[in-house]
Amino acid sequence: MRKTPFIIAAVATCALAACGSNNAKTEATGATPVPKPTYDAIVAAKWLCGAWTCPAGDAMVIESWIVDNDSTLAGKSYIVKRKDTLPLETILLQQRGGEVAYIPTVTNQNAGQAVKFIQTLANGKEWVFENPKHDFPQKIKYTKVSDDSLVATISGLEDGIVRDKDYPMKRIK
Repeated sequence: MRKTPFIIAAVATCALAACGSNNAKTEATGATPVPKPTYDAIVAAKWLCGAWTCPAGDAMVIESWIVDNDSTLAGKSYIVKRKDTLPLETILLQQRGGEVAYIPTVTNQNAGQAVKFIQTLANGKEWVFENPKHDFPQKIKYTKVSDDSLVATISGLEDGIVRDKDYPMKRIK
């Protein structure tokens, strides 16, 4: 019985798959395997995951973070006052190549569009993101005080005056 080239190729492919050899396929095609990207900045920021609270007069601001995928943390914040809960913003903390960005979309600001702040400092304790073209703030900083405490700071020029506002937060879960 004569075997056709298709059957021989199919048998060879099955044999390679059965051996579990990814290199054999790479050698056969001449392709270089693509290494899986690493997202060190996102891994380092995973301590943010969970829920945080900050008093705001007679209300509470809640900020929560989750892992969205390998390269992104997703955050949201809202204010709770008595029985009312109002959304404040959604946030993406993303790493793309060597760039890390903090991208908030703030309710009733910037025509509903996200604003990108690029990371300018990361040292394990502080994460600083800046956008000098934004009206206010131009800088957003997260300072890890402990595993259960952080301070978020927004700062920059507002109406020609340098301002900064601290938001001390405690972990609630």
